[in-house]
Amino acid sequence: MNTPYAQTKGAMMLERRYDTSFSLELAAKDARLVLDAAREAGVELALAPAIAERFEEAIDAGHGEDDMAAAVEATRAAQRGSGATKPVS
Repeated sequence: MNTPYAQTKGAMMLERRYDTSFSLELAAKDARLVLDAAREAGVELALAPAIAERFEEAIDAGHGEDDMAAAVEATRAAQRGSGATKPVS
């Protein structure tokens, strides 16, 4: 993906620099709204619950006011806890 959005968020993740453009707290709220709407409509979303969970994990780790790109920190923490040998950059 070579979109400007992906390039910007990807660079933030690689540099671990999370100057807020759209906070993780707001992204998590939106993810909850999506899940609620899907549930009410009887639609099963395969990926959205995992995304919402990662957002919450990153918020619990203190990244709520950081940019939503900081969600990658929850992935890094999960990977360290799993004993994985190949780190997320």
